[in-house]
Amino acid sequence: MPTHVVANLTTFTRNGGEVIFTDIALDDLVQVFPNYVNVIGNLDWTGNVSIHNPPLTGFPAEFPSQYPTTFPQTTKIYTMGGGRIVDTILNTTEVRVLLDTSEYDGGNRTLAFYFPYGDGLVEGFAYHPQEQTEDITYDPYSYVVSSTFYGNKFIHKIPPAAYSVTINAYCYTEAADVSVSIRMDGVPTGFNTPHTFTGLTGPHTFTVPNNDPSGHPFKQWSTGQTSTTVTVSSPGIYTAYYEIPPGYSVTIDAYCYTEATSVSVGITMDGNPTGYNTPHTFFGLAGDHTFTVPTGDLGGCPFQQWSTLEMSTTITVGLEGTYTAYYGTPVSPQRYYTILAYCHIEKTYVNVAITVDGTPTRFTTPYTFTVLIGVHNFTVPSTDSNGHSFVQWGIGEYLTTLTPFLSDGTYMAQYGGAYTPPPVDTPYSGGATGGGGIPPRPW
Repeated sequence: MPTHVVANLTTFTRNGGEVIFTDIALDDLVQVFPNYVNVIGNLDWTGNVSIHNPPLTGFPAEFPSQYPTTFPQTTKIYTMGGGRIVDTILNTTEVRVLLDTSEYDGGNRTLAFYFPYGDGLVEGFAYHPQEQTEDITYDPYSYVVSSTFYGNKFIHKIPPAAYSVTINAYCYTEAADVSVSIRMDGVPTGFNTPHTFTGLTGPHTFTVPNNDPSGHPFKQWSTGQTSTTVTVSSPGIYTAYYEIPPGYSVTIDAYCYTEATSVSVGITMDGNPTGYNTPHTFFGLAGDHTFTVPTGDLGGCPFQQWSTLEMSTTITVGLEGTYTAYYGTPVSPQRYYTILAYCHIEKTYVNVAITVDGTPTRFTTPYTFTVLIGVHNFTVPSTDSNGHSFVQWGIGEYLTTLTPFLSDGTYMAQYGGAYTPPPVDTPYSGGATGGGGIPPRPW
């Protein structure tokens, strides 16, 4: 999977998004969110599963489903052969198990689970709810429980992690830290600087007086704000400066392309750790100074360059301004498309030729096009190599030519069987976040 797609998915989830991976798209889950579960090939199987509501972990039911506790706690689930299923939970601390079985070909398997990631959540399913009908499983609760879990109704944004901030104050005229009162969210706290506030979640405001005890006027926060009120949402030391000395000021900031957001990294000045993280403003500078940032940010993204195009993690400055260290890889305007083909009769992936924008290519499925920009048409043959007829694309397109207008991603051409339009109440969406696996049978 292209690195920028992985970055987009992880950033979306970390910021509160909810992502679902179904069947063979569990392979994508493992790539995008490694070290949570391990997946293997599944069977064409119908068997007993246990329903865990609340989920099977040591946690309380912080995300209870709407599956009634008065309903049976076991049911039958059908898995289509050629897909994927979880055989091992790698992160037993975070992964919540909703459905599992000890009867899967003599072993234990997990069929439905979820785990928090940043402020968001990730769900995984080894089955398609639309196939859990009573005529397949011979159990009236199969469709109820599978659709309830799959319907995302039990998912809610989790509270962000708690953090701590220290509010400090410094007067350049006094050349020392000063003690000033602190208001939090507009309310007096009873504390003076320096003070550390712990257990914070979400954004908060901190306000200091217009003047320090000696009457020196407030000038600026260490993060650059010129109001006496600063808004914080991440850990760090926030210093209110009184009486700015002569000289120039420099703000050191950091930004990660991969996460598409500002990041907090430590700052070393003239070879000495400052104790400050980005963003931070240094005042009263004279002459040249060096500022150094780490080779990687907290998310593991490597340093790329400074906003001045300096390629070293150390930059020398002698003029006032903001200097930003960039991490990660810039997102390219190129689009990435993976074209797959699957035959339901052979129950296997097949190789078919791919035509792009009406021009035959030398590529066959599976193939990922990584150098395309803009909208393109992809065409596959009307029959596969075994003579089985094309039925539809995984996103519901019934022509052999597909135009994925909205986004790059994975698109599967299906072969085998006679075409019958799928029921309107069982839509299928291809791609990593919508299932991307073997789609519902249209026959």
